Amino acid sequence: MQKRFSLVLIGLLIGMLVIGGSGIVGGNFEAFADNDDDNYDDDNDNNDDDDDNGAGVDSPSDQTEVYWNVTGGCWLNLSAHTNLDLGSYSQIDVGSSINSEGTAPGQKKVQVKTNCPSYDLQVKATQFDLPNNHGNDQSTAIQDFALKADQGSITSYTAFSGLDSNLLLDDNGSGPNTTNYTMDYQYTWDENDVPGSYRVHLTYTASTT
Repeated sequence: MQKRFSLVLIGLLIGMLVIGGSGIVGGNFEAFADNDDDNYDDDNDNNDDDDDNGAGVDSPSDQTEVYWNVTGGCWLNLSAHTNLDLGSYSQIDVGSSINSEGTAPGQKKVQVKTNCPSYDLQVKATQFDLPNNHGNDQSTAIQDFALKADQGSITSYTAFSGLDSNLLLDDNGSGPNTTNYTMDYQYTWDENDVPGSYRVHLTYTASTT
C-alpha cells in the first residue's frame, strides 16, 4: 500500500511538472509575442530614423546668370489716318477758310508707337492736285493749306511754305510709348481758286533722335 501511494505521489509530481512546464511554454509564447511587438516598434523606430535621415540630407544649389547687351535697333511704327473728305462747297468765299474740325471725329489720328527714347514727327505735302484752270501752281497754292495737332509742336494752324517742305509736328516725342496725334486741316480760299477738285498728298515721317 505504501509503495502504491509513493507511485501515485510520483505521478502527481510529474503531472505538476508537465503542467508547470506548459505554463512556462505559455510564458515563453507570451514573451515571444511581446518580443514581436517590441520588434515592430523597433522597426517603426528604424523607419522614423530613415525619414529623419532623408530630411537631413543637404540639397546643394548653385547660381548662374544669362545676360545680353543691346547696342541699338530701337523701332518706330507709324500709321496715318485714312483719306479725309472736307466736303463740297457751292461757292468760293475769298479770304474765308474751310477746315476738318467736326469732321470724322476719332478718325483723324496719326499714331506713333515706339520703344525708342526720343523721336521727331514731321509732315510734308508732296503733291497738290488742282483744277486744270487754277490760277496758281502747286507750290504756291499749298501755302494756303495749313494743319495742326492736338499735341506736340504745332497746336495751331500752320501753313506749308511749299511742296516737300517739312512741318515739325513734334520735336520731343518719347518712348517707350504709343502716342495718338489728332490732326485737323484748313484751306483758305483766295482769288485764284476755281470750281473743281482739290487734293493734298501728305507724308508723315517719324525719326529717332
